[in-house]
Amino acid sequence: MRPVTSADSSFNKRNSVSNLCVASLRKYKPICLSLFFASVRFIIIPCMPDVTIYHNPRCTKSRQTLALLESHGIQPKVVEYLKTPPDEQTLRDLIKKLGIEPQDLLRQKEYRKLQLPETDDPDELISQMAANPQIIERPLVVCGRRARIGRPPENVLEIVDVASS
Repeated sequence: MRPVTSADSSFNKRNSVSNLCVASLRKYKPICLSLFFASVRFIIIPCMPDVTIYHNPRCTKSRQTLALLESHGIQPKVVEYLKTPPDEQTLRDLIKKLGIEPQDLLRQKEYRKLQLPETDDPDELISQMAANPQIIERPLVVCGRRARIGRPPENVLEIVDVASS
């Protein structure tokens, strides 16, 4: 049996090896399969973007959200935001990914407790959150270009690719 070449009538430059295999399977079955498997160099596996959780280990909802992600096989990057607070640009990015206004990211009780000056200015609110991370709503989960507040914890499953059970 002779090998398949570009001179064969069933082959042209627009045909891929797999099309060649389908077109000439009856005629060149053993060679066709070996050509196909020899041409496979990479297997592309779609992967989920990195998942980050802005976490407070003392918060019940934050612990529940982290446990929920881990129970779905997701090992997120954990940022204890009270120890390493997000800067103003990170907060702007989070607010954009969440699709909310800065005042929607505030923990009102903590905001009042700190007696911070009332303001409707988004830039001022972001500055206050950067300076006082305890007023930021928690937990926040980021996956790629999307983010969710984990209240309730199941909200975060909307943005991570989790196989349905």
